[in-house]
Amino acid sequence: MSSSLAIALCISLLGGKGAAPLPTETVTLHWDHKAEAVQREERWSLSPQGLSKTLSRVKAADPAMTFIPPDARREGEWYVQTPQDPPIAQLVLPASDHVATATLCSGKRCAPLRSWLTRAGQGKNAEAPKPAKGEPIRRSTLLPVVLYPCSRQ
Repeated sequence: MSSSLAIALCISLLGGKGAAPLPTETVTLHWDHKAEAVQREERWSLSPQGLSKTLSRVKAADPAMTFIPPDARREGEWYVQTPQDPPIAQLVLPASDHVATATLCSGKRCAPLRSWLTRAGQGKNAEAPKPAKGEPIRRSTLLPVVLYPCSRQ
């Protein structure tokens, strides 16, 4: 990706005021899905049109599992797909009790997803506001994390 691109890839909490620009325009997300008992990995790249998923990998023992895309090819222990989806404006990564903490790799740094938020002053364990009296309690109190294009500083 050309360094003349006038936008950067940023990370923040959903609705957060601060944003942390990431050191590259391509990131890789890794996580374990507890319910599916698989490891997943996605590579995302920034372009003037938005964010594009350029690679999707699933590490699973059984190729008949329904979450492996039919066009995936086997590479060792991984099922690899090159997605053809159109770019999106933002990627919302919800907090879930079924997904272990995701790792984000950008540049030469790989770290837990929420640790990237400390650069934006949002804290790595930022919580959602407590529900008002009578409102249902959400299962997870962690706010979703968002990746999106932002202006270069």
